[in-house]
Amino acid sequence: MIRNDTASVLDLRPSVRPPIGAGHDTGTGETGPPAIDLGDASADVLDAAFRIVRDHRPGKSDDPTLIDYWIPVSGSLELHQHDHGVSVGPDQLGTVIRRNAYRLETKGPARLVRISIPYTKLDIVPCAIETMAARRIDGRSTGATALLLQIATFTEFIADLRPGTAVRYGYHLVEMTSILTQEMFAYCQTDQDQVRAETLHRMQDWARERLGDPNLSTAGIARAHNVSVRYVQKLFKEHGESPNRWLRNERLTRCHLELRSPRNREATIAMIARRWGFYNCSYFTRVFRERYGVTPAACRPA
Repeated sequence: MIRNDTASVLDLRPSVRPPIGAGHDTGTGETGPPAIDLGDASADVLDAAFRIVRDHRPGKSDDPTLIDYWIPVSGSLELHQHDHGVSVGPDQLGTVIRRNAYRLETKGPARLVRISIPYTKLDIVPCAIETMAARRIDGRSTGATALLLQIATFTEFIADLRPGTAVRYGYHLVEMTSILTQEMFAYCQTDQDQVRAETLHRMQDWARERLGDPNLSTAGIARAHNVSVRYVQKLFKEHGESPNRWLRNERLTRCHLELRSPRNREATIAMIARRWGFYNCSYFTRVFRERYGVTPAACRPA
């Protein structure tokens, strides 16, 4: 491994060099060792003698069903995904969704193990995958603590396993990880609800700043927050309306306020409509009347 005085940006995917982007410490990228085959799972081992800053950007070869479990055998790490961050220390696991971008950082020397498991092997439903973004699993019960210690002990020797032994070990590792994941869901439902609500508020604040952009859409919100369109739709649906309807209503509210204001007497209806993203006058008039019961012209002060 190449030593650098500041930091290194690493990508553990075989044969892929990582991007070094704005805001990162300048460093040297290296390709990690080949993944260890564990049957239903795979593992990567990383020994770092210095601080690491790594941005994962999904590649075409990434399996969309994989959940990555990061285990600090020594040292600690931070994971960031979907505008959410978590610190992971000894005897804990941190989870991220492989198909989405995420950021990993250590504060100093560390030995890290990444266990990659398809969500289909974890007994979780597809709609629960997004809750695995930047999550920490720790010992909330005696049983969970025992499993975490067992996993941590095994991962210390994972790189030395023979192929046949590795596959058998992988079967038990997946079972233990599945149990821990289920316990996390049981204890973190309230936390998950809060995270989803905070994420929705961030999306709405971001969109409100761009209501005048006629190209603002559900897909644009999803791209800006590194999530899927379906996840954005789900968050809005939990609060009673689709993202497209919410955007339209927010724009109509702004138009309604400006049309009623005497200060905008000189602005035409078309000018106000375009200011808030409505470029089709017929459509604007129709949806405005559907919401307020009057035409935009009738809404203006005498």
